[in-house]
Amino acid sequence: MSVLVNTSTRVICHGFTGSQVTYHSEQAIADGPKMVGSFPPGAADPQRSARAGLRLLLGAAAIAALTACEPTSMATPTSQTPASSIPTESSAQSAPPKGTAPLVVDTIIPAYEAICLDNLPRFAGAAEDLQRLGLARNPADGRWYDPRREMSVSLAPQGGRPACSILFASNDKPQTLSLAFAMGTAIKSGDTQNVFIDFERGGAFTPLANGGEMVFETGIGGRANLHRVVLTSGR
Repeated sequence: MSVLVNTSTRVICHGFTGSQVTYHSEQAIADGPKMVGSFPPGAADPQRSARAGLRLLLGAAAIAALTACEPTSMATPTSQTPASSIPTESSAQSAPPKGTAPLVVDTIIPAYEAICLDNLPRFAGAAEDLQRLGLARNPADGRWYDPRREMSVSLAPQGGRPACSILFASNDKPQTLSLAFAMGTAIKSGDTQNVFIDFERGGAFTPLANGGEMVFETGIGGRANLHRVVLTSGR
């Protein structure tokens, strides 16, 4: 039996992890079909470390975002999505990073993991990890700045709750970053059913099991390649 596909065909690839499926999906995309990725239940096992889950997701994130195609396990945020409820940072906290080198998805995601995700719920060890990564705290605004890369970090509470906020520049597609942040956070939280991604404009929201939330925003300060991820703990 022959199966004919064209540029309007959606091809579902279940178990969208690993180097081989990433390679073959890239080849399929080059031929025109729209690839839709889904993840096996085991990928959402809350007992797995965030590091292992994020590594598996990086290849899938790039493929799904490049097609601007919504994976079956996700939804686009609506006006009811509480992503807009996160407190706005002050102008000092939103100041552009001081470094000059932009980041890519496979450098910003491990940094987000090490600084924010691994230090939930109170981010008590984040300052030590920031020093280990070579960032220095500016006493004037309280932010931590990377001297080489366009990245800065704030550990200031948001709305009275512990928070970890990273402002960074990246020329990667916002959709790629949105998917990587959303799914990486969901795996750490142990809930991959409530992930909201705006594939049209870029942006994501993921609730945490402890009542907190992750919000990813793009176009900060009118700069198309300046983005911010804010992880707020519920306790």
